[in-house]
Amino acid sequence: MNKYNLYIRSWLVFMVAAFLEILGGYLSWQHLKEKKSIVYLILGSIILSIYGMVATLQPDIPQASFGRVYAVYGGVFILGSYLWGYIVDGL
Repeated sequence: MNKYNLYIRSWLVFMVAAFLEILGGYLSWQHLKEKKSIVYLILGSIILSIYGMVATLQPDIPQASFGRVYAVYGGVFILGSYLWGYIVDGL
């Protein structure tokens, strides 16, 4: 796999992981803060578990350690959170 394919795959994993983490947190929030059905909490928990597995699917990039990969992911998560707030919550 060439360098560009690795980077594209890495960014796709970041984006899917961010979406799953935000969605899982959002569903859990809906149950705990907005008093929605327990189904929201159950689905949120399942989705957060899947997020934990997806986040480990990063391709092997030279000199990429867990800390470095997770630090970059943090930026993707923040951007995704802003987009979620704008699109879903209208904020």
